[in-house]
Amino acid sequence: MSFIGEELKELPFYLTRPSPCPYLDGQVEQKIFTRLLGNGPSDYLLTSQLTPFGFRRSQSIIYRPACPTCMACVPVRIKANEFALTRNLKRIHAKNRDLTTKVISTSEAEPLFELFSAYQNARHNQGDMAQMQLPDFTAMMHEGSENSALLCLHDKAGITVGAMLMDKLAGGTSAVYSFFDPELDKRSLGSELIIRLVEETKNQRLEFVYLGYWIKQSRKMAYKARFPALQCLTANGWEDFVPED
Repeated sequence: MSFIGEELKELPFYLTRPSPCPYLDGQVEQKIFTRLLGNGPSDYLLTSQLTPFGFRRSQSIIYRPACPTCMACVPVRIKANEFALTRNLKRIHAKNRDLTTKVISTSEAEPLFELFSAYQNARHNQGDMAQMQLPDFTAMMHEGSENSALLCLHDKAGITVGAMLMDKLAGGTSAVYSFFDPELDKRSLGSELIIRLVEETKNQRLEFVYLGYWIKQSRKMAYKARFPALQCLTANGWEDFVPED
């Protein structure tokens, strides 16, 4: 039986052309992808069905790696109800107790552009996103986001210091993209946003938080292994993540 619902069986899938991998030197990247339909209920069904099979959403497309010579990208997710802070995560959470969580609509994203730009310029100034202007940013927030929201961290003055674009799925939530104030490096706001997303997922009585891909050899992606109650997608399905020595 296909894991794709009846409404989606005719949906076309495409394969991108090979290109240099952005994470591992010397590797070639390819992706299999399809486009969202632009209809809220159908897109919710599509992302809910494909995400547990290792797919990720980026604006109006949903994709997964299909690289010809590499399988380094491992889909990972947190079992929200089994999540308990480690000693390191407790320290991070304690640093950020003064921050409040607020979930807003993606239609309210425009005031966050300055924060997004500061983050890109400090952390990814050679990447394509660093060149984004306000229309590009709002398009990224709105495209394919009928079932999305922004989880924001506010300081005592009400200023947003971090934000995560998240998708709501039938069985969980998906962390699509995060950005935060680069001058608050000691707060580890990227990790704090994940902690708050787990809390939000529990509040919604959902089961999983999908974090995208763990890549052991990539410093940008290896941090995901630090989160407890983690599972990885293998040839045998989802299995508990066992850190390597």
